[in-house]
Amino acid sequence: MHLIELVEAYIALLELMRKESDYQTAHAMVTLKRALKPQADFFTAEETKLMEQYAKKDEKGRVITTEQGRFLFAHPDQAPEYARRRTELAMVEVTDPFPQIVIPPPERITPQQLEALEGLIRFEEVQA
Repeated sequence: MHLIELVEAYIALLELMRKESDYQTAHAMVTLKRALKPQADFFTAEETKLMEQYAKKDEKGRVITTEQGRFLFAHPDQAPEYARRRTELAMVEVTDPFPQIVIPPPERITPQQLEALEGLIRFEEVQA
């Protein structure tokens, strides 16, 4: 899987974890979250380094962001280079095995969450 796919799965899993569930399901989700967290943390740290490198900063050295939370480029002509390097980061192939969990289908899930969790979660009725 690509690093960005694991990050998207981690985000989708966090959303699912906001809903109360039975112990077995909650335990399975926490186990998967713990497996994915180092990948998400690595991506965030590396993305932050890239942002710090290319961002426009104020007089105190803080990154300047827009109302939408996006950073401004110190040199706008470097935007393509930043995009290329971020894409390279996102496309890093992760070969570590991740546990596939089986949990009951949630009452509601977005198509985006379902797609992000594909291969990591199998939704089916769990036998007690």
